[in-house]
Parts: sequence; structure tokens; C-alpha cells
Amino acid sequence: MKEIFKVILNDNDKVILKVNAEDTLTIAMHPYINGDMDYITVTKGGKHILTIINKNGKTWSFSWGIGGYTLISDNTEKLRQEVVNYIGRQGISLEYRGEPVKRVNVYYNSFMKKWEINITPVRGGCIAHFSTIASSLEDIMEEADKLIPGGKGWEPWTSPNGHKSYIMIR
Repeated sequence: MKEIFKVILNDNDKVILKVNAEDTLTIAMHPYINGDMDYITVTKGGKHILTIINKNGKTWSFSWGIGGYTLISDNTEKLRQEVVNYIGRQGISLEYRGEPVKRVNVYYNSFMKKWEINITPVRGGCIAHFSTIASSLEDIMEEADKLIPGGKGWEPWTSPNGHKSYIMIR
């Protein structure tokens, strides 16, 4: 099966993808893609902005990372995940611009019924917090490994309020 994206540009600030969804079978297999999409731009750094450029020139975007995230639908989350995974498969990092990472924590949010990732920098605060469509602990750990390279495995961790999760060994 052909890839639905193609890298057009990869520079220090952004990745631009061409959307290849011309046939109805591709759209049926990826319902979060539509035939109007032409390009997708994703910014690099601590805050990511994903912008969709339609063939008619209209755009819409959402963000995640430093400063919070835009609430998005499940289909838009699937699109985000597909884009981030594709970029990772191409060996491209949406790095956090050298921000030293202290802790990467993954856990299952039973209220939202989704796996979530928290990325905490050395300086404190939170670089990124987002939910994912990953279906298992192994999938979310693999996703986190792609986002923050250099981890040396995972170990169980219990937060001060008693929540159980896993933390990346750095």
C-alpha cells in the first residue's frame, strides 16, 4: 500500500508533507483524510502546530506541547498520530529544540479512556502532555521512545498521589 504522505520539506522549524489521497479507497482506509487536503505542515520545537492546507487554499490548525493543546476530535487525533508516526518513520525528529528532558511518564487515563504521555523538562513545568490512540502500554512506550530518543528502558513508577505509571530511564 502506498504512503498517504510524502515529505516535501524538512528544515529546522517545520516539516511539510504532501497528502496523497486522490482515490476513494485511500480515503476509505483513512477516514480522517479527505480529498480536499493538499499539504500538512508540522512545526518543530516544544510546541507543535499542525496546519492542514486544503486545495482551495483554506487552512485550519491545532497545537500540542508547551503551553497546552487544542481539544480535537478523535478523528483529528488519529490524523495527528498518523502524521507524527509517518514523520518518525522517515527518521525526522520533531525535537524539543535541545530542551533537556528530565522525565517521560506514560499512563492510562481511565476517565478519558486513553493512554497519555507527560514530558517534563529539567527546568520544571511540562513540555508536552497529550493523549494518544495507542492501544497498549507497549505501543505508547514505543511512541514515547520515538518522540524522545535516548531512553534506556522503562520502569514502574508511582506518583505521590498514588497513580501508577511508567517512567523512561534516562
